[in-house]
Amino acid sequence: MSWPHQAIKICGVRSVEAAVTAASAGADLIGMIFAPSKRQIELRLAQEIAQAVRATETDCQLVGVFANAPASEIHAVAQAVGLDVVQLSGDEPIALSEHIELPLLKAVRLTNQNNEQAWYDIAQGQQRIRLVVDAHVPGSYGGSGVLADWEAARRLAQTTPLLLAGGLEPTNVAQAIQAVEPWGVDVSSGIETAGIKDLTKILQFVKTAQQALNALRVARRNS
Repeated sequence: MSWPHQAIKICGVRSVEAAVTAASAGADLIGMIFAPSKRQIELRLAQEIAQAVRATETDCQLVGVFANAPASEIHAVAQAVGLDVVQLSGDEPIALSEHIELPLLKAVRLTNQNNEQAWYDIAQGQQRIRLVVDAHVPGSYGGSGVLADWEAARRLAQTTPLLLAGGLEPTNVAQAIQAVEPWGVDVSSGIETAGIKDLTKILQFVKTAQQALNALRVARRNS
């Protein structure tokens, strides 16, 4: 597997309809959460979603999101579902990356702690590892709806391909892309209504993000 040249990730998906809507609209990554969370998904449903996404015959890739899970659990779920990518969203040590063969996303919250710095370094040196920059919310491993530090994210994006997460929604994703110039964007709560994925918001988010990422790519090519 190779990473897409730009990426839109729809995360926390818990229905076939939402996943197929996202994939058909042009989302590059569909995230399913296996960590303890209000968006945690059961294995059987994840398998149904994976089958439905593959049936769309798009290039959309399946991401399994874990937090502080052992490598054995990650491997078992990845094999059972047919994941394309693993995302680590907890406080995982850098050594865990050596035990995961799939392409890897690592969530960081720009705290400048030693463990995060190690992930910055390895993401700069290994093509298969990329970062997800999220907001720093104590006790939360994502999906909080809080904006990340865009200024700090922009500095990191200059040296490391990253997905910008944290409080994104259809109304601010274009501004976020212009401000940070990321490899891509990642959304969960910002496309929900009453805690449920909203198909209209998914379509709006993907369309707006695609336009902004395409504009960024053109601007870079012409600069």
